[in-house]
Formats: sequence, structure tokens, C-alpha cells
Amino acid sequence: MAITAVQQATQPSEWEEARVVLVCRPSVETLFGVLNTDAANFLRPFDLDQARVEHDGFRQAMEERGVRVFDLREVLTGGDLDALRDAASASLRYELDSMIGDEDRAELDELHRRTIATLGPAALADVVMLRPVLKLRPNPHAADRTCRFLPTFEVRPADNAYFTSAPLKRNSKNSSWPVTEGGIGESNRCTVVKSEPSD
Repeated sequence: MAITAVQQATQPSEWEEARVVLVCRPSVETLFGVLNTDAANFLRPFDLDQARVEHDGFRQAMEERGVRVFDLREVLTGGDLDALRDAASASLRYELDSMIGDEDRAELDELHRRTIATLGPAALADVVMLRPVLKLRPNPHAADRTCRFLPTFEVRPADNAYFTSAPLKRNSKNSSWPVTEGGIGESNRCTVVKSEPSD
């Protein structure tokens, strides 16, 4: 999609007619919430495949009624790639064992930069949504440099992106957040882009 305009994200009231809606189709990050609903603000476990079917039907019903619907991943991947890389870089965290020396730490910093620079938009969006933590410790049995660390992977998923009503109500005047071209805004800002298919 090519970005053609910028829109203002507002929610003056919940009972007014929706014109533009930001949704988040259930994906891998939602699975983590389903695995423990008491930690993810879900009422009960549910089938992720069925949730996707229902979500797709809900989106279609809104679009048939003239609502412009944007999916969070579409917004993330359809905007400014540099902003997405910045968000993914900030979302990817390393926790290094105290036995890892300064030289290795510098190499890992460079690897972090190269990895983010190499990933495409969909993978970068996954990093933003999963917020991974790589915990590394030295591997005493490493055969070579390519396996010199033992990793543990942890994710801190944005597992319930459905409850966005309260964050959109910024203050008592219901002021709106500025929307920037590019799909990702500054912290404490909601960014929505208006896109049209490119020729």
C-alpha cells in the first residue's frame, strides 16, 4: 500500500458512528494471551482459528457499512520502514550473563543492529508485537564462535491489543493525538495512516 494521506486518531465518544477503526487480527501474540487468560485481560480461553474467522467477519461487516478499517500489522508494515526498524530495535532486548566480556558485548550490539537492518517489514512487526528478550550465557562446550552462547528466549507479547478504547481517551477534552505519516508514532501517540493500493 502507498501512503496517500494522514488521518487524525480520535475517539470523542463510544456511541458515535465509527468512520475509521484500528483492529488487531488475532495472531501469534494472541496465542500467548489465550494460554493464560487471567494474565491477558481475556474472559476465557478461546480457539484462535475461530477468533480469526470471527474477526475477519467483523472487519468485513464494518467495511460493508463504509467504515475504513486498518489492521495494526498493516499499519506497522505499511508505513515508514525506518520508524518500524526503530520500534523493533527498541522492542528487542538482550540480557547478557555477567561472564560475557566487553568485546563480545560490542559484537552483540553490532549483531543487533545488523539483524534489525536485515529483517523485512512482517518480521519487524512480529518483533514489535512479541517484544522478545534474548538471554545469553557462555557455552562452555562451544565447538566454534557460531555456538559460543547458550540462548534462552522469552517473549513479552502485546497479547491483547483489543482494549484500545481507554488509551484513545487522552483527557477530559477528548483531544486527539497527532498522526504522523509512517505507521508508528512517538511514545504515547496513536498513529493511523490512510493508504490506497499502489499502482
